[in-house]
Amino acid sequence: MASYRVGDDDFTLNVIEHGLLRRNAKPPYSLRRTLGSSDRRLVAAPSKLDPRIHFALNCAAASCPPIRAYEPDRVDEQLELATRSYIEAETETDQDAKAVKLPYLLKLYTKDFGAGRGDALRFVANRLPAADADWIRAEHLAGTLKLGWTSYDWAIAT
Repeated sequence: MASYRVGDDDFTLNVIEHGLLRRNAKPPYSLRRTLGSSDRRLVAAPSKLDPRIHFALNCAAASCPPIRAYEPDRVDEQLELATRSYIEAETETDQDAKAVKLPYLLKLYTKDFGAGRGDALRFVANRLPAADADWIRAEHLAGTLKLGWTSYDWAIAT
């Protein structure tokens, strides 16, 4: 398994994603966290999880967000752009059926977006064009919105 040595510690991509960027949250379909609670590498984790990281990471699956370069002085702006681009491309709305399908990526990491589906829905609505966002909020508030998830293509991207 490939890893990167920083000082005296080794960091695999899994450690970087789940142990650090996700603040040691359990990876999907895993029974335990990536790092033990006393692992000294945890000091490199950010003080707060930023769920937009999911739109900057790529595991090589066809449904992953595209790979992009990020600049340290523009990372916040670039993360927001990557998030909005992915959400606009992957969210499916059907106003006649009063249904919305959120990107499956949000289902995989639901807890990173808040306590449940409603938080993921708010996260998405805040990043869609105003007309779609207003419609989603109104239907959700009225209790008439059918919420689902898009499919995820795990095939290796070409």
